Amino acid sequence: MTIEGRSLDQAARQFRDQVNHLLNTTVTRARVRLLEGPRRDLLMLSLQETTGDPGAVLSTDYGRLRLIIGQHLGSEKIGARRHRLKTVKYRYGIALEDGQESLLRWEYASAEEHGDHVWCRHHGHALATLELPEGALSLNGSHVPSGYVPIEDVIRFCIVDFGASTLSPDWHERLTESSRAFKEGL
Repeated sequence: MTIEGRSLDQAARQFRDQVNHLLNTTVTRARVRLLEGPRRDLLMLSLQETTGDPGAVLSTDYGRLRLIIGQHLGSEKIGARRHRLKTVKYRYGIALEDGQESLLRWEYASAEEHGDHVWCRHHGHALATLELPEGALSLNGSHVPSGYVPIEDVIRFCIVDFGASTLSPDWHERLTESSRAFKEGL
């Protein structure tokens, strides 16, 4: 989805509003907020409960789990007065309600953020260990290739695979429409 504005802040606010609408009509009333980024040219999008706690607690078939959504947003200048929003980095996760560490997480780093690292830029992690013939491999410390992971797919995963309670009976249509709009650049 191409999101443009007169500034990074304006474009990021549009994206924030779209993500909030999606979340608030599918799985949670918690809101994503825009925060100062680690650099002057970045903003952070972060899902937070009204208490300020990170993520949003979801009621699922497996108990209460925490959905975590975070992105570093930058912009590309197009012309003298326009900015096109770009995701510089993201980290999505599912944790126990009181857990400090994600059970599952998906991460991405843009080429500029990735730098000279040799691991794949789109990757996943799991709080699990594979027992192999010559030792154990931690999937939490590994960079399992994943490809791009849209927020809509993480929400869908929470609903379909974890049985998260939904806020609307048409959650599937809302996720499908949001994915379609993203892919078509609306």
